[in-house]
Amino acid sequence: MTTFDYRHEPSLSQEFVNGSYELGEVQQIDIDGHRFIYRLGSALLDNSCCGNYGCGYGLVIGEVVSSRTDGERVVSTVREMSADEEIAGTLREALMKKEALGVVNFYISTQDSEAAA
Repeated sequence: MTTFDYRHEPSLSQEFVNGSYELGEVQQIDIDGHRFIYRLGSALLDNSCCGNYGCGYGLVIGEVVSSRTDGERVVSTVREMSADEEIAGTLREALMKKEALGVVNFYISTQDSEAAA
């Protein structure tokens, strides 16, 4: 089981020449007795030949193992998930229904699991 610390940062948004994206605040959902954290995002692309295109998506950070505060921020220790896990399908369906999303992805940590332990 790979775990890592995820620091709850405020929402962020970025504009660029032909579009923008936004990543919202960390949210929680409980599925089958497990608590998961996720963020909602949106992207807007402007293409001069074809008009605008946008999408909303969910990004599952992982299953919460524990949480603590670090100054003014919450830090959750989460278990990294794979989209292949049995509960991932249930989680994806619940988020798509709850948040009216077209896409739900799973976060992959870039932290070295031994260094984080």
